[in-house]
Amino acid sequence: MKNKLQLGVLAYAWPSNKLSPSKVLRQTITFAKEIEEMGLSSCWFTEHHEPGIAWSCPDILVGPVAQATRRLRVGTAGVQLLAYNPLKLANDFKCLSALYPGRIGLGLGSGLIGINHLALAKVVPRSKEELGAMFREKVRTLVRLLEGHVFQTGEFKGCKAFPDGKDLPEIWVLGMGGLGFKVANELKLNYFHGLLTDRQNLVGENKIRLYGSDKTKGTHRKCITAGIICAPTEDLAQKALRRSMKLASIKTALPQLMIVGTPDQCRRELLAIQNEYKTNEIIIRTLNASQEEVLDRFNLVAKACRLK
Repeated sequence: MKNKLQLGVLAYAWPSNKLSPSKVLRQTITFAKEIEEMGLSSCWFTEHHEPGIAWSCPDILVGPVAQATRRLRVGTAGVQLLAYNPLKLANDFKCLSALYPGRIGLGLGSGLIGINHLALAKVVPRSKEELGAMFREKVRTLVRLLEGHVFQTGEFKGCKAFPDGKDLPEIWVLGMGGLGFKVANELKLNYFHGLLTDRQNLVGENKIRLYGSDKTKGTHRKCITAGIICAPTEDLAQKALRRSMKLASIKTALPQLMIVGTPDQCRRELLAIQNEYKTNEIIIRTLNASQEEVLDRFNLVAKACRLK
């Protein structure tokens, strides 16, 4: 018997000329409370560094949002690990997990995007191969610190992450079938997969479909991310899509799959993805709309999928 579909949300720092960053941040906490009431299961915060963005540090939002909600799982999607210290992250997320056990997720990205990331990174990789090796090693180091390991050699010799305890964050590696998937697969970690429009032709996509299923060993899981624009009619949904693409500021998000249609059409597409990728959780996102519009779209989807 197929498990019930769970939906989470990938939350962006909605830019607005009408609202200050402070107002957007406060509204984000209200947003999380509202999606929890709709029956959605999780909320994940992105990291971007560009003009107009209300936040560039998703880890800072996790605590306030977890405090304001009751059961919502809250996480980063993701912290761009190459720009950060694994020991600091381990300390921060062990503390968050002790405060909100079973509800904290630590999603890790491999990007180094823009001058801010380059300034934060201690060492900048000179090639794609070097970037991959650095990301793999940082993920491995972070996992061991979270598990309580004390290193005997190297940069973190003698260091230990606190607090002690069994409450740990869920670690997720982000990707679109490339480096992120390779690292998640090698280290047997949860994988957060962004669907692309032309995914049928991608080499290795079948491995992602099977990842974390009964056909693979281990307890690691995967979730799938997809854009969604839901409206009462198909015409309204298509108009909203055209408006979103015209206003798009985060260009890298556009090649990813976007589900567009009525509530019933969106529900059918989500169930098809669930069946294709053998996953029980899909993380939905929508760009370039006011918070009110986003909540309206998610509410239509939540009702169609009978999340409550």
